[in-house]
Amino acid sequence: MGKITVKDATDLVKKGLLSEDDLKKLENENLVSKRASNPKKYVKSANGVYVEPMFYFKGLKKDGKYTKDMTKMRKEVNVIIGKYAVVKNNEGVSK
Repeated sequence: MGKITVKDATDLVKKGLLSEDDLKKLENENLVSKRASNPKKYVKSANGVYVEPMFYFKGLKKDGKYTKDMTKMRKEVNVIIGKYAVVKNNEGVSK
Protein backbone atom coordinates (compact mmCIF):
# COMPACT_ATOMS: atom_id res chain seq x y z
CA MET A 1 0.00 0.00 0.00
CA GLY A 2 1.32 3.45 -0.91
CA LYS A 3 1.60 6.50 1.29
CA ILE A 4 -0.56 9.60 1.14
CA THR A 5 1.04 13.03 1.29
CA VAL A 6 0.60 15.23 4.34
CA LYS A 7 -1.08 17.87 2.15
CA ASP A 8 -3.59 15.37 0.74
CA ALA A 9 -4.32 14.00 4.21
CA THR A 10 -4.97 17.46 5.67
CA ASP A 11 -7.17 18.31 2.67
CA LEU A 12 -9.25 15.19 3.42
CA VAL A 13 -9.60 16.29 7.04
CA LYS A 14 -10.70 19.79 5.95
CA LYS A 15 -13.31 18.28 3.61
CA GLY A 16 -14.62 16.11 6.43
CA LEU A 17 -13.74 12.85 4.70
CA LEU A 18 -11.16 11.94 7.34
CA SER A 19 -11.20 12.63 11.06
CA GLU A 20 -8.25 13.89 13.10
CA ASP A 21 -8.17 10.54 14.92
CA ASP A 22 -8.03 8.67 11.62
CA LEU A 23 -5.19 10.92 10.47
CA LYS A 24 -3.24 10.18 13.65
CA LYS A 25 -3.80 6.45 13.13
CA LEU A 26 -2.50 6.71 9.57
CA GLU A 27 0.56 8.61 10.79
CA ASN A 28 1.20 5.98 13.49
CA GLU A 29 0.92 3.24 10.83
CA ASN A 30 3.49 5.18 8.75
CA LEU A 31 0.98 5.60 5.89
CA VAL A 32 1.34 9.38 5.67
CA SER A 33 4.55 10.72 4.20
CA LYS A 34 6.48 13.20 6.28
CA ARG A 35 8.93 14.41 3.69
CA ALA A 36 10.00 17.99 4.16
CA SER A 37 9.75 20.32 1.23
CA ASN A 38 13.06 22.09 1.66
CA PRO A 39 14.33 23.95 -1.39
CA LYS A 40 17.01 22.13 -3.37
CA LYS A 41 20.50 23.46 -2.87
CA TYR A 42 23.24 23.54 -5.48
CA VAL A 43 26.98 24.12 -5.71
CA LYS A 44 28.58 25.46 -8.87
CA SER A 45 31.28 23.15 -10.24
CA ALA A 46 34.58 24.30 -11.80
CA ASN A 47 33.09 24.13 -15.31
CA GLY A 48 30.05 26.22 -14.32
CA VAL A 49 27.49 23.42 -13.97
CA TYR A 50 25.28 23.44 -10.89
CA VAL A 51 25.37 20.13 -9.00
CA GLU A 52 23.27 19.01 -6.06
CA PRO A 53 25.20 17.81 -2.98
CA MET A 54 23.80 14.58 -1.59
CA PHE A 55 24.04 12.95 1.83
CA TYR A 56 22.45 9.63 2.61
CA PHE A 57 23.01 6.42 4.55
CA LYS A 58 23.76 3.66 2.06
CA GLY A 59 22.08 0.40 2.97
CA LEU A 60 19.18 1.95 4.87
CA LYS A 61 16.07 0.31 3.46
CA LYS A 62 12.83 2.18 2.69
CA ASP A 63 11.38 1.10 6.02
CA GLY A 64 14.63 1.83 7.89
CA LYS A 65 14.50 4.28 10.74
CA TYR A 66 17.07 6.91 11.70
CA THR A 67 18.69 6.78 15.12
CA LYS A 68 19.15 9.97 17.14
CA ASP A 69 22.81 10.08 16.10
CA MET A 70 21.87 9.70 12.43
CA THR A 71 19.39 12.58 12.69
CA LYS A 72 21.96 14.73 14.48
CA MET A 73 24.57 13.97 11.81
CA ARG A 74 22.15 14.77 8.99
CA LYS A 75 21.28 18.14 10.55
CA GLU A 76 24.98 19.01 10.93
CA VAL A 77 25.70 18.05 7.31
CA ASN A 78 22.73 20.14 6.13
CA VAL A 79 24.18 23.15 7.97
CA ILE A 80 27.49 22.68 6.15
CA ILE A 81 25.73 22.25 2.80
CA GLY A 82 23.74 25.42 3.47
CA LYS A 83 26.96 27.31 4.15
CA TYR A 84 28.39 26.57 0.67
CA ALA A 85 25.31 25.96 -1.49
CA VAL A 86 22.82 28.23 -3.24
CA VAL A 87 19.12 27.83 -3.96
CA LYS A 88 18.37 27.69 -7.67
CA ASN A 89 14.85 28.37 -8.94
CA ASN A 90 13.22 29.37 -12.24
CA GLU A 91 14.22 33.02 -11.80
CA GLY A 92 17.89 32.25 -11.21
CA VAL A 93 20.16 31.62 -8.25
CA SER A 94 19.81 33.04 -4.75
CA LYS A 95 22.03 32.67 -1.72
